[in-house]
Order: sequence, then C-alpha cells, then structure tokens
Amino acid sequence: MLCLAGGYSGERCLELLDILEQRALYIGDEDGVYGPDAESDDELDENATWTTKAQIWAWQRRRGYLPIRDRRQMLRKHQEARKVQRGGLSP
Repeated sequence: MLCLAGGYSGERCLELLDILEQRALYIGDEDGVYGPDAESDDELDENATWTTKAQIWAWQRRRGYLPIRDRRQMLRKHQEARKVQRGGLSP
C-alpha cells in the first residue's frame, strides 16, 4: 500500500481507509467501498473462480483501484504476514 511505502504505520493506514470509506459512503459511492459485488468477500481469495477474478479485474481497470474494503483486507493480511515473520511480535 502506498501509505506503508510512505512510512506510515499499518494502524494509521487502516485509519485512513476508515475515513475514505466514510467519505465514499457519505457521497453515495457504495461501489467504491464494496466493489462490483457487495455480498462477495472472495474477490481477493487465491481460490476464487475465474469469473470472480475477471469481474474484479474489469472493475479495477474501470475504477483505477480496488474497492476500499478489499484494500483494507489486503492491508490486514500484510500486517498478519509481517507479524508472523517477526515471530509473533507486533509490527
């Protein structure tokens, strides 16, 4: 994530995503928060069907970025992986 590359902590990045989500919902951009299928949480799953992967690929190309919820999920997975790499210590 760009905020991590900029030197911010994972927690600050999550706070940013929370603010972006609130703003997007306030202006009615539910698509920007939830993506093409608000009911689906498996778009980023490595075992997702090819149709699901194609749908999120097309959506990302149209919007220019992943939905906020997906970006938050990616950040949390990244934080968990770093925590495991550090032997269970907090990042």
